[in-house]
Amino acid sequence: MITRRAFCWIGLGAVLFSAGCGGTGTSSVLPPDPELMFFNVSPDSTPTSFFLDDVEVKTGQTYLEPPTPFLGVTPGDQDMSIAPSAGGDTTWAEAVFLERDKSYLIVAFGLQNFGGEPLKRQRIAILQTSRTSPNNSARLIVLHAYNRSTGLATPTIDFQNPGDNPEYKQEAITFGNRAEIVVASGTYTFVARRTNTENEITPQVTQNFEGGKIYLAVVSGIEDAVGVQAPKITFFEVPTR
Repeated sequence: MITRRAFCWIGLGAVLFSAGCGGTGTSSVLPPDPELMFFNVSPDSTPTSFFLDDVEVKTGQTYLEPPTPFLGVTPGDQDMSIAPSAGGDTTWAEAVFLERDKSYLIVAFGLQNFGGEPLKRQRIAILQTSRTSPNNSARLIVLHAYNRSTGLATPTIDFQNPGDNPEYKQEAITFGNRAEIVVASGTYTFVARRTNTENEITPQVTQNFEGGKIYLAVVSGIEDAVGVQAPKITFFEVPTR
């Protein structure tokens, strides 16, 4: 089990702020700092906190909670991790390089209670994405975060309009990965299927997509679960700039 290192107050300024040094009488204009937006799409999770270099930068994100605004952070090499907000071991950590003038969707997915199936364990998806407005269309960033029930391997999925002749479709999306679809503005119904089958693994959901906007479409939940953990598609608007 990966354990979280001690919280470091000194690192707080390094993570959240960029500082310049004077003394030369000159200055340079740098591109904007990288920006992060945090999501928790782990269906069995408790509130989850996100850390950069052991500094807590997002506290208590609950399952499918709408995100707070983008957070600017210091660019460069960072250690990114997640852990239950109530305390306990880190559930996932990895090294990342955050570039200036880039935006990232940081998504906790998978299961906190994965049992003997480590491929389903909670981890982080780091989705670098353009936030340029798609003019009169809408851009959908589709994330596969659906889990099959205990003992069954999670399949690839298709994200599409219902039926066998969909207007929009992205095929064979693997667990923890994304695909993108650009749609004309308007109202559409989408569903997730197991790849190359007619088996719909989520209920169909109808959504109005406004021109010029970006949406994160998350396919989440656990097969055969009911209530909060039931399979579903959830749309989040991602601010353009």
